[in-house]
Amino acid sequence: MDIVGPLKKSKRGNEYILVVCDYATCYPEAFPLKNIDAETVAEKLVEMCQEWEVPQESTGFSPFELLYGRAVRGLLDVLKESWEGKEHCSENIVTYITEMRRHLEETVEVVKENMKKSQGRQKMWYDRRARNKVFKEGDKVLVLLPSSTHKLTAEWQGPYRVKRREERPLRLSM
Repeated sequence: MDIVGPLKKSKRGNEYILVVCDYATCYPEAFPLKNIDAETVAEKLVEMCQEWEVPQESTGFSPFELLYGRAVRGLLDVLKESWEGKEHCSENIVTYITEMRRHLEETVEVVKENMKKSQGRQKMWYDRRARNKVFKEGDKVLVLLPSSTHKLTAEWQGPYRVKRREERPLRLSM
């Protein structure tokens, strides 16, 4: 966790960025802050923790559950369990691992089904605005090709002329 700033004040009055990196996955999160008072930072951290507990729309599970195979058990949960006298019995490690694996396999199946449904909804929303492009011989087109300077990016190159129209791929004169 780190705080970047002060930076040039944004339109919303933010001057700082709280950067938090998940220890297990190295997934970074950045949150804009107006100031770096302890109360402001604490509120943002609580907000972040609550997001990790909330199931994600596409999967139906929180990132924590997908990563660790169980629901988040916070300090208040531990305190409540101690007040109620609930004690966790120590179980055989082989049994624990077997149960955890079974639970994760079941979770994966549920996630696959939830993702399929979610992707169907997302496709429907995307397709509402998508338009089919039809190119004819002689049309000028831009082509998205891998960058020659950076292997992880692509750049629009061209214009090129459509040489011959086939189903797939288009033949271009370069």
